[in-house]
Amino acid sequence: MYCTPGRAEKIVVVLSMVAMSVPAIVQILLHFLKFTKFTGISRILKNVTVIVFYMVLPATVLVINVTVVCAVRRASNNAAANLGQQSTSSSSAVPNVMLVNTSLVYVLLSGTYGVVHVVWPMTPLSPVMTQLYTVTFTLLQLVYAYNFCVYLITGKQFRLELRKLFHCCTPHRAAETADDDAALRVTQPTRDQADTNV
Repeated sequence: MYCTPGRAEKIVVVLSMVAMSVPAIVQILLHFLKFTKFTGISRILKNVTVIVFYMVLPATVLVINVTVVCAVRRASNNAAANLGQQSTSSSSAVPNVMLVNTSLVYVLLSGTYGVVHVVWPMTPLSPVMTQLYTVTFTLLQLVYAYNFCVYLITGKQFRLELRKLFHCCTPHRAAETADDDAALRVTQPTRDQADTNV
């Protein structure tokens, strides 16, 4: 198989290092170019950075996530057909939908900002373009909070862990946290219990 866990780890490490180092290098270059006569080069460098990180990268993430979802569905359908069971994809459909929705929102918010950022200097100065730039930049900041909101809305386990995190500092809430842990253990059997039931 082409995509192994080892290759995936290496790709994630390389992409993380590139994502952290390239913007820092670009900001240093822009800082030094600001004090020279090469202002046209700095504008081009900034536009290329915006196109790559706010337009191409989100679109690539969307394409990869859609490919992963299709592969997971295909594998799930093949496994169900081989075992002669009816496919129960309702439980696995939620993470797939969340993955595609998160990627789609990332593309829409980042891509809109990227397009406005590149087009804005090419148009005559107008209050409408300035307001559009401000709105798209403000909406771009929602990308950082979107995953948290999705998990908060759809993840029962996430909400329980978050509540335990905030109640750990208050002693009178310890009993409620213990009750929540007991309720969770009742609904989710341990590994030994799950193995003996099979």
